[in-house]
Amino acid sequence: MKANSAKDITADLPSYSRVIMNNKWIIVVVILAILVVGIVLVAMYYGTYNNLVSLEVSVDEKWAQVQQELQRRYDLMPQNFTSTMKALSSRTSRSLGASGRLR
Repeated sequence: MKANSAKDITADLPSYSRVIMNNKWIIVVVILAILVVGIVLVAMYYGTYNNLVSLEVSVDEKWAQVQQELQRRYDLMPQNFTSTMKALSSRTSRSLGASGRLR
């Protein structure tokens, strides 16, 4: 080492400033990386949310189709029941009429 310490300090100033500049760039890069990761996470959140909403709408549409089919079957039941009862009553009246004539 030289005896003059003031000269050594001035000689180290440019390299020290380069270290500070390198640290600043590292900080800037780290902040940018955090921002990019944050933006990606926000985009994934909204993409997932929109997908879930569309899936929910799809499920609601499928249930509406099921309800429609159940309503159609329910509406058909009285007609089938009425026609069956009419056919049964006409058969019963014929058989009772035939048995009455046979006596």
